[in-house]
This record gives sequence, C-alpha cells and structure tokens, in this order.
Amino acid sequence: MTDSVYRNHFTTIIARTLSAVIFISIWILYMTFSNEEELKVEYFLAVVAVLALAVFCVSWRIWKLTTYTFTDSELVVFKNTVWKAKVEIRYDRMASVQVVRGFWNMIFGTSTLKFNVNSAVNSRNAEATLVLRKDLADELRETINNRMFGKFTTSIQEDTDIPSMIRVTNTEVVIHSLLGQPTWSIVFSLLMLLYSVWGLATGSAGNFIIGAAMFVFTMAVPVVKVIIKYGNYRIYRIGDTITVHSGLFVTSRKSFKVGKVNSARMRSPLVPRMLGMCTLEAEVVGAMDDMGIPLICPLKKKAVVRDFMKQILPEFYLEEEVIHQGPVTLGIMAVKSVPAAAVWLAASLIIRDVYADDLDSIWLNVILIIGIAGAAVILAYMASRYRVRTFSSGEKLFRITRGGFDIADEYLMYDRVQIAGVSSGPIQRRYGLGTLRIMTLSSVGYRDIRSGIFPMDVIAQVPETVIGRIRDGRYDYRECP
Repeated sequence: MTDSVYRNHFTTIIARTLSAVIFISIWILYMTFSNEEELKVEYFLAVVAVLALAVFCVSWRIWKLTTYTFTDSELVVFKNTVWKAKVEIRYDRMASVQVVRGFWNMIFGTSTLKFNVNSAVNSRNAEATLVLRKDLADELRETINNRMFGKFTTSIQEDTDIPSMIRVTNTEVVIHSLLGQPTWSIVFSLLMLLYSVWGLATGSAGNFIIGAAMFVFTMAVPVVKVIIKYGNYRIYRIGDTITVHSGLFVTSRKSFKVGKVNSARMRSPLVPRMLGMCTLEAEVVGAMDDMGIPLICPLKKKAVVRDFMKQILPEFYLEEEVIHQGPVTLGIMAVKSVPAAAVWLAASLIIRDVYADDLDSIWLNVILIIGIAGAAVILAYMASRYRVRTFSSGEKLFRITRGGFDIADEYLMYDRVQIAGVSSGPIQRRYGLGTLRIMTLSSVGYRDIRSGIFPMDVIAQVPETVIGRIRDGRYDYRECP
C-alpha cells in the first residue's frame, strides 16, 4: 500500500452545522413557549444564523487541518487546529475497523470508519474516526482488514454466499429491538410517555415536549437504530475469525478474532426471561460501536442460543455443576433490603401526611401506591437476586450469573482475567461466605464483575487457578488479546 492521504468527507461540516441549527432552534422554541412569550422571528433567525456560521467556521477549520495518512504499516492522524497532535496507530495493533452509518451518513451517502486498538480505554471513543464516501470507506476497510486478519477478500459481496450459522428473521430483530433493552430503560421510557400525555392533558406545552422528546430518544430512536443495524442478520465463522453481516438498507460487516474475545454473555432482560429467551453477546476488546458490544445472536429461546453457542464459540461453552446461593445468603441480603424498603415506605407515608391538606385524595392515593409499590420492588429484587445468582467452574473457564430482574450469564476464561479477588463482609465472614470480584479488559475499558455470595472455598479457587495456570505454564499469552 502506497501512502494515501485522506480528509473527512466535506459533508461532515454540513452535518455538524445542521445538527447545531436543529438543536439551537429546538432550545429557543422550548424556552420561548415554556415562558409563554411571543416568538420574534427576526431575532430567532438572526441568532440561529450567527451560531450556525460560527459552527460552520470551526468545523471547516477542523476539516481543513486534520489529515489521515495510511502507510504500509500504520495510520497517522495529524491535527493542526488549536494544538498540534500526531497519532500513529499500527495495523498489527488494531483490534477492529468498524463501519458506522448514522442518520447523516445515510443522507449524504457516506460511512464513518472507527479505528480501535487493543488497549482502547473506551472503544466507544475510537482512537481515530474517518468519514468517507461509502464505496471508498468499504474499500479502505477491506484493505486494512486484510492486514489485520490475514483475509484476502476484496469486497463484501465476495462472501455473500456463505450461509449463516443461525437463521435470524427480521421479525426476530424487531422483537429484539423492543424487548432486548434493559428493563429500567423500558420503564423510564414508558414513564416519559405518561409524562408527555399528562402535559398534553393539562395544557403544559413544556412538559409535553420534554416527555415526548425523552420517549423518542430513549425508546423510539434505539428501537429504530437496532432494526436498521441488525436487519438481514447473518453470522458465520471461518477458522478463528467471526464475521457478522447486517443492515436493513445498507449491509455492513464486522470481523474479529476469537482470540480477542474476553468473555461471552447470555443476557436476558426481565420480560424475555419470563418468556424463556435470551441474547448472546461477545465482549471483544476494541470492538465496541455505537450500538454496544458485538451481538452474536438476537433474542431467541435459551435452548437455541445455548446450542448455537456450542457452534460459534465452543471455547466459551461450559457444562458444569451449578452452585446456588445458600439460605444464609438470603438473610444477609435482607439485612440491607428490608430496612431500605421500610425507609421508602415510611418516607412515602410522611410525604403523604405532610401534604394531606394541600393535595386531592387522588394524589394522596398515588403517593401511597408509589410507596407500597417501591417497597415491593425492593423486596422482589432481593428475592430475584437470591434465586438467579449462581456459579460454576471448569478446567479453562468459569461462569458467573449476575443481576436481579435482568440477568446475565458471564462465561470467562481464567487466562483472560486481569484481576481476581475475594471479599467478605463482617456478617459473611461469620458464615464462611464471600463475593468473587473479577476485572477484565473489555470494549469499554476495565469491567468489574461481581458474583453472588458463595462459600469461600468455592470462589477462592478462581484467583488460585489464575495464578496456578501462570506458574505451571498452562497460561498461553498467544491466545489472549
């Protein structure tokens, strides 16, 4: 590869300017209507025009003075805007080159390339991003991937005939987009929807706009993004490289080495768990994008996902005896949860009593219901944490089931563990119990994974095994990221 110099596509300037205009306009309109003031069109247009011009000038300077040079061995990013900066990224240290196609990309026919390295502290914020015309971005990504993975395909179209290892319909993608979100996110979105309806019913434009905007950005937008990104989903594995094809309108491809997978996760939010469904995700160092960590399988029946895991990631499949938390653990949890529920209920009753003369009986009953429901949720969460948290271990890997309403089965290899330790509080020590704490290098930096409460002799074997594999030579650094 001869040295090639690129700049971001010029439409990045237009996209930033239009985004600023939209944001400024919404903010001015909201402030005007919420204060019940008259909108002065000439002042409004003048302010928007001045700020848009400022954004355009700054964006143009950044575009003009930022270059990306691709040499035979590395990517060199040079910035000379306010301060000079030069970033050199070797191809053999890159973890992934990802394609992101947001709203403006689709409008202008461009793609955003994200270059992540193995040591990324947070690969959401990639070490370098480059916006190019879509066909040029695909060609450049293929060239870099050839050097990273040793694959010599020249275009995405060449391997479209390779069958997917699991059949995923677009209907299943829609279900995944709706139910695959964390339960707290769905609850918050529904509350915002109710808030907007309440604002509309009471004639409060400000409350309606806030509630509707929050619902759109927390529920509608994520659902649409997931459908667009994972439509026409296809996945396969060749050797030690996993490739994911997806895209409802435009096909994108993501490839990563199995050696860069730090853990596999079977995740099940509350509603899918009640339906016996879960997703399969892989924690790949440096391979996170704007949608989260790589999705291996969308929501399907848990038995189907487990069978697929044997095929796509057999290195992380574990079938060992499952250890559950003991009865004493429930008592330890109750020491925290029962007082918390009592305080919540008591606070609600006090508030209800304080405002008894100022509020209608309907609102007093609402406060009472919130108090009772909140206390019930705290106790139910405690009971769920006690029931679902388990632990199991094998020769090369172990599994931690964590969560409460939403649960996740984390499959981790001993050789991928960065830090392992066991902690035990005053009450836990009395009964010989403790909590396992694991830290691994993930796509968002270091992840802190904590187990439930188990006998010390059971969970202490994890840090002992990690050190033991290093000492006796079973640890192989070549298999780790």
